[in-house]
Amino acid sequence: MYTEVLINIQKEWSEKAILLMRELLPLMVPVSAFSEFNQRERQVLGELLSATARSTESAFLLSAYGQLWDADVIMRSVCEGTLKVLYILQSRECFRRRIEEFDTDLFEISLLKNDSKAQELLNAVTNPDDREWKPIKDLLISPDKRAEVNQRYDRKTRQEVERRWGFTGLIAGLTNSGDPLFKGFTALLHEYSNASHIHHADCIGIGMPMERDLRGADERDAIHLAHLSRIISNGFVYFKFRVMTGYRFISHPSADAIKAMELFETKFSALENEYGDVYKSWMDIQYPN
Repeated sequence: MYTEVLINIQKEWSEKAILLMRELLPLMVPVSAFSEFNQRERQVLGELLSATARSTESAFLLSAYGQLWDADVIMRSVCEGTLKVLYILQSRECFRRRIEEFDTDLFEISLLKNDSKAQELLNAVTNPDDREWKPIKDLLISPDKRAEVNQRYDRKTRQEVERRWGFTGLIAGLTNSGDPLFKGFTALLHEYSNASHIHHADCIGIGMPMERDLRGADERDAIHLAHLSRIISNGFVYFKFRVMTGYRFISHPSADAIKAMELFETKFSALENEYGDVYKSWMDIQYPN
């Protein structure tokens, strides 16, 4: 359905985005190597930062082959992982409490959920004691452990912790804090909601891709390129916020932070300039004067 020209463009843009992101990732090294983090804190942050970087590249790889709607779902994960990084690194005062909630409280609560789902699966099969179900049985926790977790985290506590660390809870926590760095973050709700439709395959999620494919060729190609540029742009914007928040947390020297941000803006602007104003091109077709 798409022309050879469009196929080549999406491959070229996405591959350049991957290479540039790999080039810029070392900007995060001062944060991940911060000397005041203990081993546990460094590991938690390292895993979160690695997850967001890995998934960003996955979204770009999907984009290279035109799978933009699926890339949106992956970028949804990048967005949520980024918010968790920002929430953890928002302030020195809240840092250790939030690390504890993320790494201990949420983990313990997840043990209960995994235990329940594993037990349901084992109850549904006719041969739960067979060797093939050993990986599932390993997810079960002992009655003593289950009682311990339930005692430590009653239903109300579990709901509150999960609400605070869910997407809307993170958005609310950051925007309502009055922190100027996160002003306007509620705007992320729109794109997250669209990606959720795709993720859950609801009536909107299955309809949006089909509706686009039924448009005229010029309009379809124009919005495809605008969509592609947005995915790539979002990946870099989320990375920029992780860097900025991390630098602020570690009190990175101002001169070095400014130099890093200038490098980011120069490199990213050069990439964006290669696209041209694809959003305007689509708007001119979709909403002509």
